[in-house]
Amino acid sequence: MIRRPARSRLARLRRLHALALFSELSADPCTPERRTRARRSDRIARACRMELNRMAAA
Repeated sequence: MIRRPARSRLARLRRLHALALFSELSADPCTPERRTRARRSDRIARACRMELNRMAAA
């Protein structure tokens, strides 16, 4: 069995953020669903920034 190297938390967050952005943009504009998806994408982006700051401080 081939094992892949573990992805860093930042790499996982960036990939998740890209998927969340795509999901947000695929929803109909000006709907509650789009607003919910946008909030989720913003939370993931905030987590990415926090992780970058944590890595810079280390």
